[in-house]
Order: sequence, then C-alpha cells, then structure tokens
Amino acid sequence: MASKMPVTSLAFMVACGCVVLSDGALAQDGVADALLDRMLNSVAIENGTFSYERVDLDGERLTFSDVMVSPEGGQPVPIDTVIFDGVSRSAAGDFNVAQILIPTLQVSQTGGRVTVEDIMVSGVDLFADAGRRASYDQAMTGPVNLVMDGVTVFSAVSTSLEVTPSAGGAIETSVEASGIEIPAEMAGHPSAVSAMKAMGYDTLTGSMHLTSNWNETTGALAVPDLSLMLDEMGILTFSFEMEALDTAPWAMMRGGETMRNEAQARAALADAMGSAVLSNGSIRFLDTGLTGRILAYTGSTQGLNAAEMTSVSRMMLPLAVARLGHPRLQAEILEVANAFLIEPDTFEIKAAPAQPVPVMQIAAASMMFPQALPDLLNLSVSNFDLSDPLPSR
Repeated sequence: MASKMPVTSLAFMVACGCVVLSDGALAQDGVADALLDRMLNSVAIENGTFSYERVDLDGERLTFSDVMVSPEGGQPVPIDTVIFDGVSRSAAGDFNVAQILIPTLQVSQTGGRVTVEDIMVSGVDLFADAGRRASYDQAMTGPVNLVMDGVTVFSAVSTSLEVTPSAGGAIETSVEASGIEIPAEMAGHPSAVSAMKAMGYDTLTGSMHLTSNWNETTGALAVPDLSLMLDEMGILTFSFEMEALDTAPWAMMRGGETMRNEAQARAALADAMGSAVLSNGSIRFLDTGLTGRILAYTGSTQGLNAAEMTSVSRMMLPLAVARLGHPRLQAEILEVANAFLIEPDTFEIKAAPAQPVPVMQIAAASMMFPQALPDLLNLSVSNFDLSDPLPSR
C-alpha cells in the first residue's frame, strides 16, 4: 500500500519500533518472531536498540511492557506499555496492524520534557521487502505538553494526522490540533512579554489546521490551508503551490536511509528546494480583536486613546509604504490599510506570478534586492469577502 504515509518521524518510529527479537515468551511463535523482525527492518533506526521486560499475547493483540528505546547518540526513552492490536499477515508476508496504542509517552532532555498521552496509529503496514518503510493511515493523540525548566510552554488537548491516497499517486494529508495553549512568556524578550500581557494575552489559546497534497513522483506540493486560529486575535491562513521539488531526499528516507543529525536534515531540505518553483501563494488574516488591542496598547504608551492612535497611524502610512518604491502596490496597501485601521476585518497578500518562480531566486531577491519582489511575484494586497470563506472553515 505505497500510497500511505511513509514512516520518517521519530515519534512514529518510537511508536512502531519499540520491540526487539529476543528469547522472550514469543520465541516459539514463528508468526510473532516474523512480525517483530519486520518491525525492525521497516523502521530502520540505525544502530538503535530496543528492549522489553514482558510481552503478553491475546489472540491478535500483543502487549509489550516496560519497553526501552535507545536511539544511537540519543537519550533512552522508557515506555510503560505498547499495544499492537489486530495483527494480520498476507500471503506475501506483509503484516498489517490495525492499531498501535501507547497510553503515555514521555521524552526528557536537559531542561525539557515532552509528554504525549493516548497515542494511536492505525492502518500500519510492515512490508516483507526490507527496503520499504512502514506506512500508516492515521495517527492521533490526546493531551500534549511541553515543559521547559519546570514551566509548561506549550500544550494541546488533542492532535490528529490523517493520510488519504488521491489520484495520480499523490498523498493528501490533514492535520488538526485543538485546545492549544501558549503562555505569553514564549514571546521571549521581556518587553514583548509585557506588551502581550498588557493587551490581555497572558496565554494564547486556539487551534491549528493543515491540509496538503504531496506527489513524490512529480515533486508537486500544494498546501491550500495552513491556518492558525487564535482566540480574541484572529485567523491567519497561508496557502501556496510549489512544483519541481527534488524528491531524492524523500525517496532516500523511504528507501531506509535516515537523517543522522540536524545538519544533514537541513542539507537534504536545501537540496530539495534547490530546483523548486513557486506557482502561487497567499497570506490571509481575519481580525477578531488583535488590531484594536494593539492600537489601544500602543496609544497608551504615548498618552493617546485608541481613536487617536488610529488617526496617527493613518497619517504615518504614506511615509512607511513609500519605501517600497512601487506605486501600484503602495496604492493598494494604503487603500486596504486605511480601511482596516478604521474597521479591522480582513486583508490578503497574494503572489500570482505569470510564470512559476524559482524559490532560490526569491530567497536571493529577499536578501539582496527586496524592491524587486513585488514584480517578481506579482504581489497584490486586497480585502477578501467573508462570503468567500477561509479555506479551513
């Protein structure tokens, strides 16, 4: 089932690979031995080790207790219980696992700890061909918490990842995260933290949504909706389409090779982007309270009320946009921004080049000659009608 999502992330490798062939209770069971061997071959964590204290077999359900995952060069990860439920084997020797369940996974490093509860990975395929990576249909979790130096810096009530085959061999992916909470302290600089709290944002709350379509054969990537919904702030949505991404890094990982370190992962990403072109893209924002709070706070620091700060901001706009040196775009920004400051609602920044533009050319222009970007990308700024809903809603 090659159209499923290949296993490349450490989180799923932990979920799918925390067993080892040994002289345990299942050694006499040829099917169980083959299943364990297939997991190790499919996951292919180089030079890592796995161990467990006990395994219980109940029909098609295997429960491993006191598991220890030890990646090479990484901290050992203890896991109390890992359950493989609904295990079946095809005539070709491939295994399917209906669900892999981990009640609690906790990974600790110096100063930090990530805790994930109620992990569930469904529709897992483990192939007889050692060169093929494991794949899965859907992954879900319950609460997620990231703690740094004793302080919770991120939490979510639940997350989900769903993978669906589409026409032409592409893979459609949908990601959801709900009940997100991020404390203001994550802004970093004390003045930014103070400003956020003064605006009433002690904690940012909201949700996230992503949909994408990736074709490993053609190198085409479409992200129609990457939305961050923050309560009493707004909805920020990104969308774009890219073509001609170098698929070699993905093919390498699918073939069993792993990224050994962050530098290698960055190099692989740079290689993938080297030939990529941007076809189009947009940034949309729907205000649900952020602009008014910014104006009120900024005005209070200068002895002005929100209405007075709005007037000052509108007066300063022409000078600010004049630096662009692009009359058409300046006029669009002034029209949209003036109306937005009076009554915050929506705006959209759109890139619609006549021909796809190489990503490396965009990066070079951004650093060396940003004044060229409006024409290079055919940028425009406008409002969008709320009858044309955000892609995620």
